[in-house]
Amino acid sequence: PLIKTRAGWRKASWEEALEMAGDAFLNAREKHGPQSVIFCKGTGRDIGPWLSRLAYGFGSSEYYALGPGSGSACLMPRMSVTNAVFGGFMVADCSQYFPLRYNDPRWRLPECILVWGSNPVDSNPDGFLGQWIVQCLKLGSRMIVVDPRETWMARRADIHLSIDPGTDGALAMAFLHVLFEEGLEKTGLEEKWVNGADEVREQVKYFSPERASAECGVSAGDIVSAALLYCRCEPAALHWGVSMDMSPSALGTAHALTSLVVLSGNLDVPGGNVIVTDPYGISRRGVDRDLAEDLGKTKTGLSEYPMIGSGVPYALADVLLDEIESGRSIECAWYQGTGLTANGFAEPKRVGKLLARTGLSVMVDLFMSPAADELADIFLPVCTCLERSGIRNWWYQLAAFDRVIEPLGESRSDMEIVLSFGRIVAGEHFPWSGVTEWFDHILKPSGHTWSELCRKGWLMPGTRYEKHLSTAGFNTPTGKIELQPGIMERSGLLPAPWYVPPPSMETGKKYPLKLTTGARNPLYFHGEHRNVKHLRELAPLPTVEVHPDDFPHEVGSGDWVLLESPWGSCRRVAVSSPRIKKGVISADHGWGGHGLNVNDLLASRMQGRGGLGYPFRCLPCRISGPVEAPEEYGDVQESPVVESECIMDVRTIWCTGCRACAVACVIHTGIHGLVVRCKDGEWTPGFTSACLKCSFPPCEAVCHTGCLTAEENV
Repeated sequence: PLIKTRAGWRKASWEEALEMAGDAFLNAREKHGPQSVIFCKGTGRDIGPWLSRLAYGFGSSEYYALGPGSGSACLMPRMSVTNAVFGGFMVADCSQYFPLRYNDPRWRLPECILVWGSNPVDSNPDGFLGQWIVQCLKLGSRMIVVDPRETWMARRADIHLSIDPGTDGALAMAFLHVLFEEGLEKTGLEEKWVNGADEVREQVKYFSPERASAECGVSAGDIVSAALLYCRCEPAALHWGVSMDMSPSALGTAHALTSLVVLSGNLDVPGGNVIVTDPYGISRRGVDRDLAEDLGKTKTGLSEYPMIGSGVPYALADVLLDEIESGRSIECAWYQGTGLTANGFAEPKRVGKLLARTGLSVMVDLFMSPAADELADIFLPVCTCLERSGIRNWWYQLAAFDRVIEPLGESRSDMEIVLSFGRIVAGEHFPWSGVTEWFDHILKPSGHTWSELCRKGWLMPGTRYEKHLSTAGFNTPTGKIELQPGIMERSGLLPAPWYVPPPSMETGKKYPLKLTTGARNPLYFHGEHRNVKHLRELAPLPTVEVHPDDFPHEVGSGDWVLLESPWGSCRRVAVSSPRIKKGVISADHGWGGHGLNVNDLLASRMQGRGGLGYPFRCLPCRISGPVEAPEEYGDVQESPVVESECIMDVRTIWCTGCRACAVACVIHTGIHGLVVRCKDGEWTPGFTSACLKCSFPPCEAVCHTGCLTAEENV
């Protein structure tokens, strides 16, 4: 642990660091109330169940997810809408609920999978693995992909709709238009279990494929073909991604696609979209539900934006920042697993200045990040997943794991840190002597202790389809699906669905390009892992994909360029790519440093209707250059592994370009025995002259699509 002094950081014991933080937090609560303290986490990690208990046990409803904080624009818009409509969330059913998987007789193979705004073979989002869709394709599923980029999945799709960024809502409403025009709605479900379908029909009446074509930049004929393919298949599954959440129409788009799933008869049926359940009733959030609901009524942003009271556990960071700017005092802050300004917010410089106004700040993280160095008063080092024990429950599975090695240095697990601090500031909510006892308490409904579950590895409770038939209907006030839910009415969001054009539609010729960002790089996780040598060798530079026809006359592929929007600018290395739609550019995210943060192109207060959603992925933009490289990148070149070293290609159609094989090779052998390159539009693994021809090759062991095994080669 480290404590910041006027002379800089100094080492401290855990006891000193936790006691110093505890005194400050307790003093803040006594003098200013629990709402004067904020608790913040990042995204996609095993922190929420533990940190939420610390926040609520302390008595504060000021629990934030800063991944990203602007518009809570990751999962929350979709979760808010589905919770309002049918009382839960939904995921594509690729047999993940059953131990027998694709051979389970209760499951049906989706005839069609609609992959919308996601590239799951790279992102594997929210516990959903892209390889499940790959396996469904191998078994015969057809596929539609909606994405401005020609991704690996788009190249294998029956129909690829390369829409303009941020126009998803218009396209989704056109799908509904076709469904109604062709009489493809499933009237049995609609008549008995659905309220509000007539209003949906009326809203999409004027969103013809021709109108959507003008908005989205794809042909009306392709829109009709895709809509008919999805609506006529029984069953059909929707896999939707974070792109839904990153536009001004986030809630409207989520509503349109939820309506599409419901009215096409694909909700909670085998091979459609299953309504998720917590395994054995164990809450993913790991906290007493009554306590959370009680405090949730006072969280920041709820009075202005009621939709954050529908399935969203977090307070709204946009409102918090505005309140700090207007004079609200935050006495203490706890940040755990978040890089804050690198990925968490639009206009990051403003955010850094406002968060610097808080009192004592504690940062809990693996590394001393730039945000920690700038904002924290106390830094607490966390160990990695290999150095700690834990549990994981995510909808379809309950799992336990044990540490592989002892924690390095004086690092501790996230759970140990929260438990130790919780005993100081909220003792009655943290009665356990160690984390294993805490795990046992959480696992009680499963009938297993942590040790027992650890020996098993995982449990899969399965699921029931059409759950509304064996319960009191859906988890809504009426027991029915409400396509015009009351909370959306109180939020001023009815009738629904609706569509708001992205900012790029309003800027004319000054910013002729449309910027999307956030496409996942399988080597990195948002702002993480760029300090890992083997990964940085494979992707050393922050890049922007540009269609060959969109390059300025004086700029070539490999040049540093300036990206500008009406609100800011950043630098990138331009890479020519015919796989990006003409008129659209795709910039890497997650890069910090002077002039490199792509979120500098956004302004504050751009959240979508209802307070949720943010236009991270649909900005007006222009390119100019060449410009000088940042000083720290002056001598950085592309990957040192060059194509000429390759002596034998692996012929396969299933390589997704994740490069796990190349990383495994260099980590286990210390050499580059295998490289993955893009050839003729396809990712191609190839062995170099340095390959050791291992008896038990690590490259084959980590390949998730099996393309390095003999039976998969073609």
